[in-house]
Amino acid sequence: MSGEPPAVVLGGGITALSVARSLHAAGITIHVLDRPGAVARRSRAVAEYVDVGTERPQERMLEWLISADLGAVVLAGADDGVELIARHRAELVAHGHHPVEGDDEVVLAMLNKLRTYELAREHGIAAPEVVQFSDEEGLDAAVERLRFPCVLKPAQSHVFARRAASGAKVLVVNDASELRREYTRLAAMDVEMFATEVIYGESDEFVSYYGYLDERGENLVSFTKRKIRQCPPGFGDGTYHETTRDPGVAAAGLRFLQAVGLRGLGNVEFKRDARDGELILIECNPRFTLSNELARVAGVDLAVLSYNRALRRPAPPIEEYRAGLHLWDPARDLRALSGYRRQGELSTQAWAKSLLHRQVFPVFRFDDPVPAIARAASMIRNAGASQAKGNPVPSTGSGPRHRAGKPAGINRALDRVANGHGRRGRAVAARLDLTYACGVGPLIRRVRSERLFSGLGPAARDRLYEDIWMRAAEECGAEVTRLAPGLLELACNGTRTRVYHQLVPLDDPVTLQVALDKTVVHRLMGEVGVPHADYVEWTPDDPGPAVSFLGSVRGPCVVKPAAGTGGGHGVVPGVETTDDLLRARWHAGTEVDRLLIERQIDGSVFRLLLLDGELLDVVRSLPASVTGDGHATIEELIRRENQRRVHACGAAGLSLIGLNLDTVLTLRRAGLALSSVLPQGRQLALRVATNNNAARDNETWRQEISRSTLDQARTAVRAVGLRLAGVDVVTTDIKRPLRETGGVISEVNGGPGLHHHYLVADPAHATPVAVPVLEKLLAGVGEVELLAR
Repeated sequence: MSGEPPAVVLGGGITALSVARSLHAAGITIHVLDRPGAVARRSRAVAEYVDVGTERPQERMLEWLISADLGAVVLAGADDGVELIARHRAELVAHGHHPVEGDDEVVLAMLNKLRTYELAREHGIAAPEVVQFSDEEGLDAAVERLRFPCVLKPAQSHVFARRAASGAKVLVVNDASELRREYTRLAAMDVEMFATEVIYGESDEFVSYYGYLDERGENLVSFTKRKIRQCPPGFGDGTYHETTRDPGVAAAGLRFLQAVGLRGLGNVEFKRDARDGELILIECNPRFTLSNELARVAGVDLAVLSYNRALRRPAPPIEEYRAGLHLWDPARDLRALSGYRRQGELSTQAWAKSLLHRQVFPVFRFDDPVPAIARAASMIRNAGASQAKGNPVPSTGSGPRHRAGKPAGINRALDRVANGHGRRGRAVAARLDLTYACGVGPLIRRVRSERLFSGLGPAARDRLYEDIWMRAAEECGAEVTRLAPGLLELACNGTRTRVYHQLVPLDDPVTLQVALDKTVVHRLMGEVGVPHADYVEWTPDDPGPAVSFLGSVRGPCVVKPAAGTGGGHGVVPGVETTDDLLRARWHAGTEVDRLLIERQIDGSVFRLLLLDGELLDVVRSLPASVTGDGHATIEELIRRENQRRVHACGAAGLSLIGLNLDTVLTLRRAGLALSSVLPQGRQLALRVATNNNAARDNETWRQEISRSTLDQARTAVRAVGLRLAGVDVVTTDIKRPLRETGGVISEVNGGPGLHHHYLVADPAHATPVAVPVLEKLLAGVGEVELLAR
């Protein structure tokens, strides 16, 4: 069906996901319009997802449809879409679209349960007894008529869901006081509600019929199913369904659809009254439902049928389908099990036994797994948020700081993942923590970006360092032999040496290992009077010393690996609360078992490169940043910046901007998220650490530096025992002594990255630091004794 008109699905939930997948399999391009975070957004079946926001979604949908020159088939995946099509069909047709088939007056009636029940009774179809009230006086009269418990229902479910921000379909009230309380709450939201009697019967007595009536009222589909379980029990969405062949339900459903004059797709739900077995109408949905995937797998492709009918194509009746198929929503069915067990209606053993069938899943598919992953992460976040509302974080006086935010239940769950599983467990906990903080979508898009931007990897570093050393060799008159990517042999006047990237044969391996141990370096600097940040070493499994340190320090702290890593790996600045600290241990401890917490120092980061005490260069580094354009989200701005770096093949920076805890905490302090849109011209630093910044964020420092600061840097290098070292100085003013600014020497790096001095904002005037290093090597200091060739 290539070349077919595209389809626009109004709504992006589970129902819309099934519709999109069905049409995508038929070769149709899919556009989905819905609020942020809908599950269909993550599907590979969706060519374009349009976020219409949470305010006035129907207006935003209509504006997009009018402006889109697509000539698309417009389908409803939720009630907002149904209402939009019914109210604006002529306008959509005038702009070249093909709205789904339907009688708009009847459709609007079906969206209002009061009107639905009135029509049912007019045609002799059983419906629940209804008690209406619109004010306090009417409520008093209703109380006299009602038998409790009763069911409080919204006249329009989609309006109720939007205004009350509730996932519940109905409310069960047990007495008059509860009814008055709920009425007062909902009346303030301008939500029209009414009360009905409770229809008694088991959950599996909810049965449904699906039909499709063409323009002549002829039926093209006859399909029945039943709910086995729902959440909450008795009054919620189905969590376990089964296809059936029930002639009685089919006859009752078709009778209702034909009686009210519905055209197009209709789903009629009944409940079988336990008292007399009569089918009582519950609702009629003039659209696809949450069970659409079950119908599709059973052989009833309602999406393709509706698409073809919207284009006025003949569609033969669908007469055969598979009965006995099951659709199972695992996460929500587990919640349903808890409810059934509390009511004494179902044991865990009976629940498990009921699942001994091949299952259809509403969201998960092996060929399109991301929506299920995203939904699972969202459910974890929502569950945690609910727990947080019921368990507020108590305020404290002195001691470690706390901030209400991420639920304690989530941290406890991640602790269970990390504890007892060493580095691997902490790595998993760190990844799940980022998933919770950022959402699955950004992380998955990040992984995709890394694949697309694979050109910015080892090959880019190889090329950059080969160019650095070859230019230095040209300056020194040396010959260059390329032994392997990034590995060069340089010779001049009978002297040979070898280099690999920034690694040169000047310092012995033991000294380089000492430089990698930050605790040892801090101690050595302290012994010779070099200013450094206050610190405590600790382990991920015993955070007590770090918690005490955090409580004693005013201002944020930095958590980092104590030894064995470089390049900023695992460094988490901006740690202000105990929760931040406990999270940071997972991220910092993915490759080490010793951690460091130190006081975070205000100021800029200056990298001093010293060779045998001689200062070769100074570079001031700023964190990676993006600049807003008034339209793009922060996530999109990061993607663009990463793309820019890739296209520069390493000249703009050797690494991508990743998503880490530093970024999460930085955005939190700014009151922003990855989905936030920065105003035009606003520049935002994405983290505190300067690793992963761009060349434009680095400045070759041509101004003076404090003589005492330089002397302290030299002393620190001698204390560690290095000859070639990169010394990181953090200070608000490098022209003044550190004792005046409160600055410190934060690190002494062996094998320092020379690229930091070449990848600067003004590369034409960068200091060629590799030249004096190579001169020292060729002077015999780093000579390699080789066999004659």
